[in-house]
Amino acid sequence: MLRLVVTALAVACLVVAGVGFAGFGIYEALAPQLGVPLAGMVTGALAFVAAVLLTLPAPRPARKPADESELEELTSLAGQHPLTAVVLATLVGAGTGARR
Repeated sequence: MLRLVVTALAVACLVVAGVGFAGFGIYEALAPQLGVPLAGMVTGALAFVAAVLLTLPAPRPARKPADESELEELTSLAGQHPLTAVVLATLVGAGTGARR
């Protein structure tokens, strides 16, 4: 377990260092053409746009409508075994809530 934690921390540190070096490289490439203040502003804006794009939620897939035969079977089950229907509805609700 300790090895996994140390590996995860090492990977996180390498990612942070890599992003920092990439930003510094962009800054150094732009500094001669744009000047130091403007190169810093452009690099910061690029970093901000990249962070916003990385944190946008993924589009959700479209839900298909339920089949009528499934609803009829569930309705008949609820009529015959009400306690089972309550338990299954609770499980479906918990599963739906966990997916959100």
